[in-house]
Amino acid sequence: MKKILVILPFENIYPATNGGMLRCINILNQLAKYFDVSVVIHQDINSFSKSYNEFPALAHLKIYSSFGSAINQRSYLSKLKNALRYRIIRRSFKGPADGNLLRYYNSLKRALTSEKFDVVIPDTHSAIYCVPVIRRLNPCAKILFNAHNVELNLARSAFKVGRINKQKLLLADKTDRDLYKLMDSIICCSEEDKESFLKLNENKLPVYVIPNGTDIPDKLSNETVLKDSPKEIIFCGSLWSIPNAEGIHWFCVNVFPLIKSMIPDVKLLIVGAGKLPEKYSIENNDSILLIGSVDETKSWYNKAAVSIVPLLTGSGTRLKILEAMSLGVPVVSTSLGAEGICYMDNGNIIIADSPEKFANSVVKLLFNKSERIKLSEEGRKTAEEKYNWNIIGTYLKTIVEKDVSAC
Repeated sequence: MKKILVILPFENIYPATNGGMLRCINILNQLAKYFDVSVVIHQDINSFSKSYNEFPALAHLKIYSSFGSAINQRSYLSKLKNALRYRIIRRSFKGPADGNLLRYYNSLKRALTSEKFDVVIPDTHSAIYCVPVIRRLNPCAKILFNAHNVELNLARSAFKVGRINKQKLLLADKTDRDLYKLMDSIICCSEEDKESFLKLNENKLPVYVIPNGTDIPDKLSNETVLKDSPKEIIFCGSLWSIPNAEGIHWFCVNVFPLIKSMIPDVKLLIVGAGKLPEKYSIENNDSILLIGSVDETKSWYNKAAVSIVPLLTGSGTRLKILEAMSLGVPVVSTSLGAEGICYMDNGNIIIADSPEKFANSVVKLLFNKSERIKLSEEGRKTAEEKYNWNIIGTYLKTIVEKDVSAC
């Protein structure tokens, strides 16, 4: 049985409160079903162990936790010490120091020196700086990079609106173009992301698509979908995410007033953790309800007849679409919001890129029960057949077994 080390340098993997953490824990769970898996995390083991009821395979993990490890950055001397330590760890004086690596380095070193792994999986660009350590301490391990997004695409969008400077844009460009020098292969979320990675790296490393998936609940959350004259629509997503914040702000400013002119008592439920950046702030009122963070989303989907995904930037695949589909709630999305999803416009989803079309599509669904039910059924079928995590897990198993092998 292959030995796998997964590097998840995050504090709150479980319970997962955003799409990124959902991908992390579901891929970890699928790997744990088939392989001997160890994991490096920031989260404390006791709170992480609460995931075992939902994901029984995780109970077999060997966990290396950096919980309680803090990096002192209060003084100039402490910053200097951290910078020197980082460069010693990486055996390189290039680039700025990554405090995240300093936090989990001891846990990573303990894992790599106590076991020999066939495959090591750094998760997202947050874990990219540990690769020299892996090469040094476990030279025979193949490194399979789990990319949630094409960071360069996100950086370009951020630079365009002034959120980052050119230096950070160039760093993102260099990082994504140099992945072939660091990794043996990549798994990403969509065919679009795959093409981007292959182009950026001049086809110098294998790239596989492991799409985001969803659980398929036995019970739908479609009570409002089945009502005769519903007025409620929902947006689910972390509000600290710039693509989410930008998208929902665009919707509230450009689309929602058009809907409200046709359905005056329409309600928008905005469900998600975090606070909207000031630039994208939205007023909480009788028509727009900022619900905030919730323990579970199923009951909130049950309160809505339509789910909206009005994204204008980003990459990867939108778990919020798959979640709504699996629960039987019809989706209206921009074409970029649905990128990476296997969809048929007006079949299992409605695509709308202009404010007018987006508004008219939502209104049409609120007025047309049979259309809502059709989209609900087709969306659920798509989730069951193409985005069930158990199906995705068997494909991931094949990649690790046949295409990623140690020296």
